[in-house]
Amino acid sequence: MNNPGSWTADRNSADLSTMADGWLGIGGNLGDVRKSIEEACRLLESQEIRIVGRSRMWLTQPVGTAAGEEPFLNAALHVATDRSPHDLLHTLHRAEERLGRIRDRHWGSRKIDIDLLLYDDVLRDHPELRIPHPGVVYRRFVLDPLNEIAADLKHPGCGRTIAELLARLKVRPIPVILADGTDDDREQISALIAEHFSGSICTSSPHESADPTVIRIEDPMTENTVTQPPGSEISVRIDQIDGPVTDAVFAVLTAMTDEPRPAD
Repeated sequence: MNNPGSWTADRNSADLSTMADGWLGIGGNLGDVRKSIEEACRLLESQEIRIVGRSRMWLTQPVGTAAGEEPFLNAALHVATDRSPHDLLHTLHRAEERLGRIRDRHWGSRKIDIDLLLYDDVLRDHPELRIPHPGVVYRRFVLDPLNEIAADLKHPGCGRTIAELLARLKVRPIPVILADGTDDDREQISALIAEHFSGSICTSSPHESADPTVIRIEDPMTENTVTQPPGSEISVRIDQIDGPVTDAVFAVLTAMTDEPRPAD
């Protein structure tokens, strides 16, 4: 049941043609994750969220200082739904809770995690919900599974396809620009890159790379927008920092440089 396309429905059938398209990331690293994912899929179907397509499961490394040492199993789902983005998000959260998800630490280990990645071509920056999910542009554990079922899907913010976003992260070294933040922030992050990501990440200036990823360290009290027009820069906002800024950036760079492999 885990091969790409094995859950594919007829997207043009009458009962799906008027529904919105959503793309979800699903995974975990505690307990029997395969069983949790199967149970989550059944729960979603019971809530009239139709699974149109599903990727294989992928093994990825933990991201974040609280994620533990066990690898994650991750997959992507294409769903059809009549629910609004916020209603869909709340439904996903209820499914996580029913399956034993405990939200105690950001980037922590988890039994199940279900993220709303994209919803039609909606662009939204709300305190509770950002669409597209900010991690779509830089997380290999999102892009590798999603590329299996939606390679040609365009990110409505930057205008790149999923395949193009993934290809950017397979280049070595990956060029990044450190923007905003303090001089001390940038100095510590440069030292972090030199120590842990030498050869896989390089810092550059706008003139040194035609297509860098811009890491923006922003004041969480500043009003920002994620709704970038097509063709704009690929940027990662560091604006929800629970600890040292270097921990947040380390998690981002780990997600960028990971090399997931199929678990099946």
